[in-house]
Amino acid sequence: MQKLRQRLHKLERLSQFQPPPSSLELITDLALRSLSSEDLDILQALAKEQAADLPPRELSEPEVAACAAWETALATETQRMGLKSVAEGKVTTRQRR
Repeated sequence: MQKLRQRLHKLERLSQFQPPPSSLELITDLALRSLSSEDLDILQALAKEQAADLPPRELSEPEVAACAAWETALATETQRMGLKSVAEGKVTTRQRR
């Protein structure tokens, strides 16, 4: 019986048994893939700062540019998905679940 449970647990983790990604997850994934490595590194560092609850500071030019690239990528992928805004993607995700 234990082996059967282990096999079932392994099967449940396979991608074909996972629910399909929501439109918001797809938008985010495609937007991240469209960014450069440098922008991703900068955004990751900013996210770590935010998670560490550091006091707000003024962003440098490269940081501002990386944030703008992220916003542009999100807007582009949102339009490709046929949505008007990222907020609309959040609403449709909530309705699906």
